Amino acid sequence: MGDVLEQLLSSWVPISAAILSTAMAFAPMGDVLWCRRNKSLGKINADVFPILFGNGIGWVVYGIFSDNFYMVAGCASYFVAGIFYIHTGYSLSTSDAARR
Repeated sequence: MGDVLEQLLSSWVPISAAILSTAMAFAPMGDVLWCRRNKSLGKINADVFPILFGNGIGWVVYGIFSDNFYMVAGCASYFVAGIFYIHTGYSLSTSDAARR
């Protein structure tokens, strides 16, 4: 029984967490694509996208330094999605002050 529990805790739980983390990072993708299609931010609050990006960078760096592949795999999606979301929010921004 100990081997099964060890296997569960050492691989299945981290893999599940990485998959869930990736799904959470790409959850707003539908709304962001809708905004790109309609060329308007609409109901999107783009202020959170840099936070998503920064959080992803921080956890990826921490995962690299702690040799935790599962953390890097799960949080790299926040980095990638954050870049896309920030680019979309910036390009759809109507304020000249926001573009400076």
